[in-house]
Amino acid sequence: MLKRAYDANASKKPGREDLEEILRASLTSYDLVFCHLDALDECPEEEDTRRVVLQGIEQLFEHAQNLRILVTSRDESDIRRSIELLDLTSISVASELVTPDIQRYIDKQISRVPKLSRLDAATKNLVRETLSERADGMFRYVFCQLQELTKSKSTRPTTVRNVLLALPATLDGTYERMLSRIDFEDQPYALTLLRWLAFSYEPLTLEQLAEASIIDPTNDPNSDGTVDIDNKGDWADTLEVLAGLVVAITDDKQDYEAPDCEPADEEAQDDDYIRLAHFSVKEYLQSNRITASKARDYHLDPGRGHRFLTHSCLAYLIYYSDS
Repeated sequence: MLKRAYDANASKKPGREDLEEILRASLTSYDLVFCHLDALDECPEEEDTRRVVLQGIEQLFEHAQNLRILVTSRDESDIRRSIELLDLTSISVASELVTPDIQRYIDKQISRVPKLSRLDAATKNLVRETLSERADGMFRYVFCQLQELTKSKSTRPTTVRNVLLALPATLDGTYERMLSRIDFEDQPYALTLLRWLAFSYEPLTLEQLAEASIIDPTNDPNSDGTVDIDNKGDWADTLEVLAGLVVAITDDKQDYEAPDCEPADEEAQDDDYIRLAHFSVKEYLQSNRITASKARDYHLDPGRGHRFLTHSCLAYLIYYSDS
């Protein structure tokens, strides 16, 4: 059914209602259906996307008695209310229960990263204990701190110990430090890149981002904005300026939403797709928390962001239509 829906109109994807109908029809073909929704909290709240998904789950339960569903999520109030309305069993996983898995992850990363693998046994143990204690159940936090450790020019125990002491205590603090390290002259460029990455409807390649950076959509209502074709940098600049905040996807854009597990590839190509490294990056950039930090200038407002992209596209079209 799904293939027929896509083949029926190659120029247009099936709408949400079409897909919901296909899903409901598919459920009737089986005696028992098991569905797993992972990381429901990562479903965006803007444009009512999460609300629509939660309502869809409720409607599925009303019409499909043969459905068994497993949902994993952080404890968000709107998700909790939906779970309670459906009278589903809720199981909380304390962060300390994840600690052994995090420690195994740390051990694996230490063994596979050449610089970290050269640490002495006592220092490796210090890294494991320090990061697993601070992680609060978050693999992403550990990933970012291990990346920071690999940047150290020395494997001396005192150096590693000092790096560990200086690490941010939270994921927010980690992102704040990454953003604060961006050179002053690169800040407007970085903000432009972040807006495109956060609000573009389609995934963008490194080359497309480099092209987008030459557009300056002005706030002046009497101006169409400017396009400076002589101010285009190298496509790899994105990986340098936003180091730690983005990841390159070397396969086609079907893998665009793949979970992050590696840093942006230094051997990336200009036609590789690029995305924010983790949903928590965008969440932080759009949160009120960033407005009280040193990285406040990078706060992203969805309304302003979409207007920025709209004005940029118009300025680009006007420039080339007049050329």
